[in-house]
Order: sequence, then C-alpha cells, then structure tokens
Amino acid sequence: MQYITGWERRAKKAGRREGMLEGKQDMFLRMVNRKFGVGPDWALTKVNEADVKQLDRWSDLLFTDKPLKEIMRPRT
Repeated sequence: MQYITGWERRAKKAGRREGMLEGKQDMFLRMVNRKFGVGPDWALTKVNEADVKQLDRWSDLLFTDKPLKEIMRPRT
C-alpha cells in the first residue's frame, strides 16, 4: 500500500469536489438545452458561478413548468 501525504489527500479531495461541480454544471446545461433550447449567455454565466447546492436546487426546479428566469432567479 502506497503512503499518501496529507497534502496529496487534500488535493485528491479538492479534485473530486471540482469534478463533481463540473459534472453538475454540464448536466444542468444539458437539461436546460433539452427543455428550453440553447440557453442564454446570462444563464451560462450564472451556472459557471454557482456552487453544487445551487445547481441541485435549479436542477430540481427544471422539472416544474417555471420559465428559466424564474428557476435561476436569486433566492431571497
């Protein structure tokens, strides 16, 4: 069994988080394109700035009849 240093373990964990975020971004955009057609530039910008929890909330709302602007509007 190979020894993994603390910084290597943290780097692997950060890499997994980054990969999960990128995967959720890609999947959300695929679902938006499927439901609404090619998404507007403002939506792409918001997706690139979103975190995993936000992408999960938006993904759940895609199954409603709400328009994209309402799905992605900031929560108050």
